[in-house]
Amino acid sequence: MAATASTAVAVGQATVPLVAGYAGARDAARIRGSLWAGMRVALCAVGVLGAVLLLFRDRVLHLFTGTPAVADQVIRLLPLVLAVVVTDALQAVAGFGLVGLKRAGPSLVSTAVWFGILAAVSVPVADEAGLPGLWAALAVANLLQAVTKTVSFRRHTGRPGVVAVAPGERGSGCGRTGMDTERTCDP
Repeated sequence: MAATASTAVAVGQATVPLVAGYAGARDAARIRGSLWAGMRVALCAVGVLGAVLLLFRDRVLHLFTGTPAVADQVIRLLPLVLAVVVTDALQAVAGFGLVGLKRAGPSLVSTAVWFGILAAVSVPVADEAGLPGLWAALAVANLLQAVTKTVSFRRHTGRPGVVAVAPGERGSGCGRTGMDTERTCDP
């Protein structure tokens, strides 16, 4: 599973210069296109690696355990683990998209809020639902991060001709909208 997480992070990091370059050019369509392309690539990569793991689980599993009870539990948990990896890939790419916009704050807040809630409910969830419940809760926390980070990304790139810029950044050829963080540009 580490290979899938590393793949998503690598794809997310690869979107940063694309998003940043298009943000500098105030090209909202290409900024968003870069993020969506990154999400598709990450999902494809994670999906392929996950499918390989599911298909060859019997051959791979013996590398980690020879205990049948452990192997059975891992096989039962595998779909939940894959859900965690997929949702983590989505949130990672969305977070790196925000980094490309020089807006890492919303990503940090999203992670702190949803993982903070996860930490607060983890003991009751474990008591009630055990390990499957914890994996499901992690998948939900990752999905909520992906949604909130994507919404924030869309908010900062939402209107045609308007691209959010970092506070203090000054561009030329764009007029102020009256807000410190947005400028309008000719489409």
